[in-house]
Amino acid sequence: MSTHAPPDNTPRSMKRHIVIALVAGAVGVAACIAAATAFRSFANSPEPLRGTDLTEKDLSRAQQIALIRGFSPLAIPASASDFKIEYQRFQDWHFKATFTLPPRDFKSWTARLKPQGKVALGAKPRFYKGKTIGAWTGSIVAEPSARRVTITHSSS
Repeated sequence: MSTHAPPDNTPRSMKRHIVIALVAGAVGVAACIAAATAFRSFANSPEPLRGTDLTEKDLSRAQQIALIRGFSPLAIPASASDFKIEYQRFQDWHFKATFTLPPRDFKSWTARLKPQGKVALGAKPRFYKGKTIGAWTGSIVAEPSARRVTITHSSS
């Protein structure tokens, strides 16, 4: 013996089912449009570095400086030389660049950076806070003896 109630086929119940079906269909269409729009904007993005692995060999000097500047809290001095760059991007990205500065520029450039962590009184910091991009903050290591700067940034 079944205890189920017979289906409610009243006009009011039918209207409710039709409204639910229409709302579900509208939500599905809206989701498809949003997904197609997001895909189109991603696929047509002018960003040339999406899905790319680069080194300094792939870039001109101006492009090297522009790429480093994108991850550096300060402009790169024109006197910078001996660039080494590693850039990888697919879903996450990783960036590492090193360059050398003449003594005078090294001193003035690092003096404008913010130290990362505590620095002993009278000591010169080696580790500095890098540029903040979204939720991620890069780091900078300065090697005074070699006047070499390393900028590292990652989204993971």
